[in-house]
Amino acid sequence: HNNLCSMHNHESNYTKSINHCKKSISIITELHGNNHEDLIDPFQNIGVALQSKANYFESIEYFQKALSIELNNQKRDRKIADLYHNLGVSFSELDKFSEASIYFLKSIKIKEKIFENDKRKYPQLSLATSYSSLGVIYGKIGEHDLAIEYNQKALNIRKIHARDSFDLALVRSQTNLAYQYIFFKNDHKKCLSLLNEIKDPVTTKYGLLIPEVQNIYAAFSLCEQYANNYKKAEEYALQALEIAKK
Repeated sequence: HNNLCSMHNHESNYTKSINHCKKSISIITELHGNNHEDLIDPFQNIGVALQSKANYFESIEYFQKALSIELNNQKRDRKIADLYHNLGVSFSELDKFSEASIYFLKSIKIKEKIFENDKRKYPQLSLATSYSSLGVIYGKIGEHDLAIEYNQKALNIRKIHARDSFDLALVRSQTNLAYQYIFFKNDHKKCLSLLNEIKDPVTTKYGLLIPEVQNIYAAFSLCEQYANNYKKAEEYALQALEIAKK
């Protein structure tokens, strides 16, 4: 049942996932009690499904159950880091930014340690995800320098993994950083530099008709507006609107 639970999560069939997770939890609990290590994965999986259905309080309960068992049994660094990140996401969605930042920082600390001890030359993308999530939190609470710092860290990792392929996760990350430079620093030159770096490669690879390109043009419009280049700002805004219509 837990395998089906995980599979349905990957397929975004969250109601089915929850049903299979509950069956798995029931069977394991009946056989081994409430604190057996076999409960860790189904607890985490049902937490992910509940989180995806915006049941954040309930998801936190399951993540905390999984974390408690993990900390008292195998103590696997990657699993603990993932659960800390899961908790950070749920608290963030509840606008509990203090709690969210604590969990993201805990996740980051473990992931950085894993990277330091790893023989590979580059950190895993999961670290970029946690950096980015923490950057969003810092932006929301007005810590603008930290927001830019952590989003830049996330972008650096994505660039290492993407190499020259300009995958869409990298595009979204760099576009978001451009927005932050204009909103938080009023730095239209840095904003334009970040966007110019990705615009042509992305449109060449994917064409114009994807949301990421629309967002790039919308960001260009905003940057040009802040630079008092209103004609260019209007041109980019119209291009973004045309893409949205198609």
